[in-house]
Amino acid sequence: MSLLLKSTVAVCLLSLGTLFTSCKKEQVSDPGKYYMTRMELTKFGLQNPDGASWDDDGGTPDIYVRYNAASSNSWRETDTKDNVATGPLSWTTDNVELSSDNWKFEVMDDDFLVDESMYRPSDFNPIKDLSPVVVSNAQYELKIYWERR
Repeated sequence: MSLLLKSTVAVCLLSLGTLFTSCKKEQVSDPGKYYMTRMELTKFGLQNPDGASWDDDGGTPDIYVRYNAASSNSWRETDTKDNVATGPLSWTTDNVELSSDNWKFEVMDDDFLVDESMYRPSDFNPIKDLSPVVVSNAQYELKIYWERR
């Protein structure tokens, strides 16, 4: 009887040893990095909040978007779309790596002396939502597209 008990315990221990050695931790694959691919301004105001033209000569706005990580003081800018009368407007932003930080985006009117802010949503983290991330108010709608690579 004691031999049978020892054999049973040995088989159980051997089985447990095999079970635990086969339960290895899986390697977590690199989650990749997040990159902004483009922006679209699908809705925007042709007049400033006072109801006047954005440009002193009565012309339509010259629009670009500036953006940066909230922890940075260095702005990046899209190219300027001159004398915009209709939309949507689109900019390609390949290879702009998005950190897990909040980001600032601001729609601007490019003027000769001083550029004017047209729309500045609150800081947000674009990769916390599905792409495209849409920020908007009554007059403006900005879409930020991103992908994981």
